[in-house]
Amino acid sequence: MDTLFTVSDQEKISTLVLALMERKGFSSASKFAQSIGFGPADISNLKGEKWKQNPSLIGPEKWIRLARIAGFNNNETQAWNTAHTRMYKHIFTHLTLCKSQSQYRMLIDEAGFGKTYAAKEFAQNHPNTFYIDCSDYSNKNRLIRAIATTVGTSTAGTYDDMLADTLFALGKMNKPLLIFDEAGEICKNADAIMILKRIYNHLEHICGMYLIGSNGLKKVMLNRKRRDIQGYHEVFDRFEAEFRKCIPEPNLKEDRVMYVKEMAKSIMEANGVSDSRIIRSIQNEMVENGKSLRFVYNKIIGLRLQASFTANN
Repeated sequence: MDTLFTVSDQEKISTLVLALMERKGFSSASKFAQSIGFGPADISNLKGEKWKQNPSLIGPEKWIRLARIAGFNNNETQAWNTAHTRMYKHIFTHLTLCKSQSQYRMLIDEAGFGKTYAAKEFAQNHPNTFYIDCSDYSNKNRLIRAIATTVGTSTAGTYDDMLADTLFALGKMNKPLLIFDEAGEICKNADAIMILKRIYNHLEHICGMYLIGSNGLKKVMLNRKRRDIQGYHEVFDRFEAEFRKCIPEPNLKEDRVMYVKEMAKSIMEANGVSDSRIIRSIQNEMVENGKSLRFVYNKIIGLRLQASFTANN
């Protein structure tokens, strides 16, 4: 495979990756490398720029993965600026509280309104903060391996060894925080939900946890709690027995419309859309058709492509 990036691009990717490592605050480059699926030699090659003398040290596939992890984008049309929407601020406030006070909370809200974006950005910019997408890890053993990998502990030995090592490592960190996105997938598996219980039992007042999901998480948690299935009552209680929500409910129509329009406007303005007529048109179309913020994203990209085409023709 030919590389998709120029040497200048690779230099920028390298800088972004090393800056990410600095922000994440891992105790060693080796642990950071493991957390993103690389080996210690890869990080050493980046730091020493050895890849410039020997390009084979970091092949095209690795550059693609590094670019994705670091958030590199050399396409101006796709470049994105963060808008501090009410959802973004809500999640940052709660994650800050969970991290600083080692608390446990759950956010249950609609898909497509920036939950994942905010959680990932918080994790990328705070040390000892670990984001785990549970959509691929509902199985107990896969979840343990994912947590161990993300935290940067060994994935050798038994799964119990992996979890024990990870709990030990988290216990030695300053204000660690685990963010579980798509947490409804965990709740479908009673063995996986027990992992959350075990983390709590070992790291109460030491490590915070934050669960993010949609109504599916709420439905499964309440259903299995009602049926008194082992683990669910305990986990629900440890997360303050409360499902927090940010977007107003559909029955609060006026509040919801105002909230959604405000979010859409913030995102458009942060990403270069200033024409009030265009903003109102997209807001109205979004509300009338029940669209999420993905609709706004696609509209912004479409406007950029249109402007680029006009400028070049």
